[in-house]
Amino acid sequence: MNYTDQYDHPWKEAIGLYFPSFGIFLQDLEVAFEQEIEQFEEETRMSYMTSWERRGREKGIQEGIQEILESRFGEVENSLMNSVREINEISRLKTLLRQATTVNSLQEFQSLLGAY
Repeated sequence: MNYTDQYDHPWKEAIGLYFPSFGIFLQDLEVAFEQEIEQFEEETRMSYMTSWERRGREKGIQEGIQEILESRFGEVENSLMNSVREINEISRLKTLLRQATTVNSLQEFQSLLGAY
């Protein structure tokens, strides 16, 4: 069953005529927006990061910290990782990621985490 089967003929016609055009319009807007962002980045020599890109990077670094700690020390308590997940500054997370590779114990990492 097609999703338009429940609509009468005028609605089917409207859906067929206008929605595809609207979808193309939205795609054009998205392309224009991406081009403006690229131009802005070139002009300012700075990279624009969307909120979902930033959140993805944060999550990736947080997962990296957990992987490193688990590979070095075994199971990591949820409370420790919950504390790491509360941090949303990429620079702080990068510092913790580097420190996770050099600490001598989970307790030492916990104390570093407490410094933030």
